[in-house]
Amino acid sequence: MWNYGPFGMTLITTFNNGNATQSEGCVYDDENRTLFISEEQDRGILRAYKINNELDFSNPIIIDNRSGNIDDDPEGVTVYKSSEKDGYVIVSSQGDSSFNIYNRQEPYNYLGSFKVGSNKDIDNVNDTDGIDVINFNFGNKYPMGLFVLQDGTNDGKNKVKRQNFKYVSFADVLEKLDL
Repeated sequence: MWNYGPFGMTLITTFNNGNATQSEGCVYDDENRTLFISEEQDRGILRAYKINNELDFSNPIIIDNRSGNIDDDPEGVTVYKSSEKDGYVIVSSQGDSSFNIYNRQEPYNYLGSFKVGSNKDIDNVNDTDGIDVINFNFGNKYPMGLFVLQDGTNDGKNKVKRQNFKYVSFADVLEKLDL
């Protein structure tokens, strides 16, 4: 962990979150003092680390894994804030190209999943690694915020091999999952 201060970056501590795994995504929830890490390979798991003053990482909470709602590898993870402490944790489930939503507060209940499909001009989203969300009102198209996701294969009408990014109104996500 690093601290950014008036004299630059300072390393505060390091920790090992397991030997047979690869950390894929992480996000820190400042208000709830919680670090969320998605891990792929052997475990396929999403964990929450409550951060205390001693910086003790020895008791993570398992939110979900391949035995639950994650298909293959969990990748990107982000936090949507509906209030100072409430909202949602979102993780990309790469195996089925879906996005799982969990409650931002412990016990981090699974609330549902959604996929981003195609329309007449834009291909569907698959093989996602990175995601991010913000809760700001960006006008009529994005009144409840913006969800940005990396699309691993851009396979629209003309079979383009480059990756790209898709933008989704978070109001559509909330409506789809009735949240």
